Amino acid sequence: MTLEQGKEINNSFINLNNKITTLRDSVFYYNKLNNKYDSLYQTIYQTKDSFYNWKWKYEANRNTYFARETEVEKDKKYDFAQKVILIAIIFFQFQTIK
Repeated sequence: MTLEQGKEINNSFINLNNKITTLRDSVFYYNKLNNKYDSLYQTIYQTKDSFYNWKWKYEANRNTYFARETEVEKDKKYDFAQKVILIAIIFFQFQTIK
């Protein structure tokens, strides 16, 4: 290796190192800007998410309530049918006593 080749390698190393430093600084700068944007976006997203979370809970509870109400109505019908059947059985039992 000659002296000129060594100087050329050193110069290319210095140039490439400077390019890497400027690229790294620009990446840090854009990353800093993106962090501000990301933190703002994250705050908005959490607020929006919590709103839709409550909306989802409300809809799930409403659906559960309506499903329970239909079950209660069915239970009332079964209860009424059982009472009618028991009254009929008692009536027939008293008819067979005579």
